[in-house]
Amino acid sequence: QVSSLHRAVAAVTTPMDSALPEREVSSASQGLDVADDAANAAALEDGGSQAPKPKRAFLRRSAGRGAAGVQRRSDRLPIGAGDLLAFLRGSGVDSKGRRLEDILTWDFDKMEKVHDYIQWLFPIDEPSRHHHGAPLLTPELRESAVADSDVVASVRRNFERFLDFLGLELCMDAGERGPTPCVVKKAPHYDERVPCCWYTRFSGNHNWLRISRVLRCLRLLGLDDEAAAFLACLEDLHAEGVP
Repeated sequence: QVSSLHRAVAAVTTPMDSALPEREVSSASQGLDVADDAANAAALEDGGSQAPKPKRAFLRRSAGRGAAGVQRRSDRLPIGAGDLLAFLRGSGVDSKGRRLEDILTWDFDKMEKVHDYIQWLFPIDEPSRHHHGAPLLTPELRESAVADSDVVASVRRNFERFLDFLGLELCMDAGERGPTPCVVKKAPHYDERVPCCWYTRFSGNHNWLRISRVLRCLRLLGLDDEAAAFLACLEDLHAEGVP
């Protein structure tokens, strides 16, 4: 059985295209599915007898609460999506009238129980299946966001707060982990956060869905070093037995 970590990891390995066409499959699985198809075709052309390579499993956008099924992107902007950049700059509100600064002051219990804020802190290019008021990071909005240093800095700050929620922290790398200028590691309160954030319950753990969203958002907005550091930390946790 593919672990929650491996499924989350797959979400960040998909190439970040500037303009993604409509598909009936999630973009989290598209890139490597195509690569597997190409590899199988090449093997056949070379006359190889090796069995076709099985397609890899990926975290679909609704995993953690059930099977995603076929998803189709919509050209219709969700309610409130036009205020996304203003919200991230701190000058606007989300679809429920909440300001970013207020959300960042929530305690961990509220961050766990409320489910319609994470889409605003970490917007991506796929519509939410559960919250119509969630913004969609269209190619146009993405281009504007990447060019706005305040928006990028805001998402990075959101990332640090999310790591705190998970019991992790973002630090500058001293060089022992290679070229990545930052590192994500366990925070002093990590053990306190394990029961809430890292245990996979019978019905699934929605925090893995949040993690895949965060990874994808970081990549979409050019925060590749932070995404790589987070991914390395997740791999370390998996090696320790985190499901």
